Amino acid sequence: MKIRGVFPWEWGTSAINIGVSPDTEISGKSETSTEIEYVGTNQEAEDAEEKAYEVALTVFHKDVRDAQGDVQDFDIHLKVGDGTMTGISWSKQNFIKTPGTGSPPDPPDLQNANTADATLPNLTEGGVYRYNLNAFGETTGIQIWLPTAGPDISSYWETEISYFKNTWGPAYRTNLDNRTAVFLPISPAAYLAIREALKLKDITNLGPDLDWLNEDSSNNPIKGTATPNGLGNIRPSLADPNNFSAGDRDRFTMYGIVIDFAKRNNMMYGLIGREMGILEVVLKNGPDAKDQLNQLFGIANDTGTPDSSAALEAYEAGFDLHDGVSLQTIMQNRGIKMQEANGRAAKEWPSHETTTEGLKRKAATEFQALIQ
Repeated sequence: MKIRGVFPWEWGTSAINIGVSPDTEISGKSETSTEIEYVGTNQEAEDAEEKAYEVALTVFHKDVRDAQGDVQDFDIHLKVGDGTMTGISWSKQNFIKTPGTGSPPDPPDLQNANTADATLPNLTEGGVYRYNLNAFGETTGIQIWLPTAGPDISSYWETEISYFKNTWGPAYRTNLDNRTAVFLPISPAAYLAIREALKLKDITNLGPDLDWLNEDSSNNPIKGTATPNGLGNIRPSLADPNNFSAGDRDRFTMYGIVIDFAKRNNMMYGLIGREMGILEVVLKNGPDAKDQLNQLFGIANDTGTPDSSAALEAYEAGFDLHDGVSLQTIMQNRGIKMQEANGRAAKEWPSHETTTEGLKRKAATEFQALIQ
C-alpha cells in the first residue's frame, strides 16, 4: 500500500509510523488545503498533486482494494518515536465529506489516542480526515487524504443509454432504410454494400465529436462538494481542443466505480456503433486501423493514441449495453478493468455524492442530423 505524507514515514504493509522526536520542529499543516483546481496540462496537474502530497498523508484507492474494487481492511498507525514517549495525545479535528444520500459516516476516533502509538482503523470512504497531534507542548494538524472523484452520475448516464437504445438507435436505422431503399430493386448486393459504407461514414464523421463534455446547463464544469478533494484535472487547451492527453479528466462515479472522460466516451461509442448495426470487430479495431492508414499516407492522426487494454474494455462495456446488460452489472464486472493501471481514476476513491446535472453531448447536432 502506497501512502505519502508530510513526515518521514516508515513504510509497512498496513501500518504507517510518524517519525517525530522531541527536537523535531512541529508546524501546523491542517490549514493547508489539498484542493486542486482545474489545470491546463498534465505536468501542471502533477505539480499540483505533489504540493497536495506534501501536506497530507495520501492513500490511493487502488492500493487498498481487491480485484473487484472492494476496500480491504487496513490500519494507519500514527506513531511518535518508538511509540513509548509520554505527553503525547491525538484528537479528531474534522472530516470533509460529501453530503446527501449515502453520505459516509464521521471518521472513527483514533484508538489509543492518549499514547504515542495511535491507530486509525478501517477507512472506507474518500475525503480529507483531519487530526491534531499534541506533543511536547506543541500542536500540529495531521491530514489524511483519500482523493475523491466527482459525484455519482449513474442516473444521468442511464438516461443517455436509454435514449440511444430506445429512441436514437431505432430512428437511425429507420433513416438508414430510407436513405438506401432506392438501391434495393437495382441490386441487393449493392444495397447491402452501400448500407455498410454509409454506416462507416456516419460513425467516422461522429468519431471526433463523440464526447460528453463536463459542462452543465450553464456551461460550467460539474463539481460536487467532494470534487475539489480529487487529483489533478486536466482541461483541454483552447488552442488544442482535441488534447488527447486529457483523456483521464472529468472523473465521475458510476455505481461505486470511478470512470474517466475517455472511457465514458468509449463506452458510448461502442453502444452507438452497435445500435447503428456496425460489427463489434470493426468498432473495436477501427480507430487504430484508421490511424495506421493515416500514418501510411501522411495524414494527421485524429483519434488519439492507440487504444490501451482499459480503452478496449470500455468498448466492450458499450457492446454489453447494446446486448441488454445493465450499467450496474457492467460497472461491477468491467469498471476496474476500464481504469488505467496507474491512472487517476484508479487512484481516486468513489464519491457518495450524487448530482442531477448532466453532461453535454458534443455531437448533438450530428446526432440529430442522422435521424432526420
